[in-house]
Amino acid sequence: MSFAKNIFPVFSAEFRYLIGLNLSFTDLKQLGRKCATRGDARLYERLIGRYDPQLKLPSGFQFERFVGFNGKGENTLDSFRVLRSGELNVFEKFYQNGSVDWVKVSFFMNYHAGEIDPSRVYIPKMINSASGEGLVVSHSEYVTVLGVGPSKYFDVALTCIDELSRLRLNPSAPELLSDIMLHAGFARCYRKSLGFAKEFGMSLEVYQRTLDRVLKMQRFVAHGDLSVKNMSAPCYVFDWDNFGYYPPGFDLALCLVKAGSIASEGSVADFSRRYYPLYSSGCTVEDFYLALLFFCVVFTGNRNVPFKKALLESLQEALSQSEAMC
Repeated sequence: MSFAKNIFPVFSAEFRYLIGLNLSFTDLKQLGRKCATRGDARLYERLIGRYDPQLKLPSGFQFERFVGFNGKGENTLDSFRVLRSGELNVFEKFYQNGSVDWVKVSFFMNYHAGEIDPSRVYIPKMINSASGEGLVVSHSEYVTVLGVGPSKYFDVALTCIDELSRLRLNPSAPELLSDIMLHAGFARCYRKSLGFAKEFGMSLEVYQRTLDRVLKMQRFVAHGDLSVKNMSAPCYVFDWDNFGYYPPGFDLALCLVKAGSIASEGSVADFSRRYYPLYSSGCTVEDFYLALLFFCVVFTGNRNVPFKKALLESLQEALSQSEAMC
């Protein structure tokens, strides 16, 4: 943080901009969101230039419109733009340079995107990127989002999981791709689940011991956030900022929870048996069930107390059986 920011901490982001003070990334997100709401592309670009004078935006693009005014990425701007290059519509997104999000998405695009069968899962291609001192801007194919209904959601997600399960890990991948605690959504849900167990007098050790076992399992290529908002009909999948090499069942558990498919512990076991072939090359059926159940427990919200407690009790039983087999 600059000296000026320490002296004037109570000034609004707008005031700091007007009097020429340095902007924080939080300021940039806030002001960028306001520009997007007003459709003011010129001020938006001036803000980018103020924050990172070293970043040179690629030429040849014409502004069309802003999209997405409520992004939630910790290391990305909350608003995005659609640009035009000839007949091509282009999606623009800004990342903090060196952030986990940018490392993940750029590695996926460089090393894995081309391995996926586009007739099954289409991934918008990254056209270019440019780096400054504090920001990176990426431009990729723009996809007009056609909503995926509840009845189709799990089918699209499962097709993507099937494609990803066929990919081999890249030995040159940075270690952070395998650190699930760097997955903001998982880390947040895990902390909330620990709070749930503590509130209802249940053992925190079950979570911690299971996590230790799951982290030692074989890793698989995973999207990390296969939600409806990251899909488009017929089978487009985008927003690979949470991509990583995660333990078995990570994507599947998240999708089962989001689709509302998990109604009881028995159904977790049923899904485990049904989809184990996707992960059979890297783990036993017992390990897969333990991992899938663990991720279902973590991703399940805390509001349905009896259901969450039942899942956690099932996890404790599965963990005891797994440890007894070792």
